Amino acid sequence: MYYSQKLLTQKNYGKSLFILNFLNKQSLLPANPKIDIWIAANNLETGNYQAAVNNLLSARQKSINDWEIDYQLAYLYYREGKTVKAKEILEKNIFLNPYLPPKYYFTL
Repeated sequence: MYYSQKLLTQKNYGKSLFILNFLNKQSLLPANPKIDIWIAANNLETGNYQAAVNNLLSARQKSINDWEIDYQLAYLYYREGKTVKAKEILEKNIFLNPYLPPKYYFTL
């Protein structure tokens, strides 16, 4: 996975996405939400926002209590103008854990 991250930082999105998708489809590997997060990053860099949202939703299913995934998802919804949806995600996380970092509160 490290090599695909390096390719992403070098703006070689096609190769990075190919490696990440390959890793994501391997049934012998345990489900890794980080792969979906990096695929989402690739999709964001290439302007494919809906695919990035889908990747983050997939990562969220694999890692249910990862507030950072929810924050990134809320941020994407906000960028798309879906502010009500973004606010719902942030409020739910703050309700479940009032000790979240300040960025969750400031975003509201």
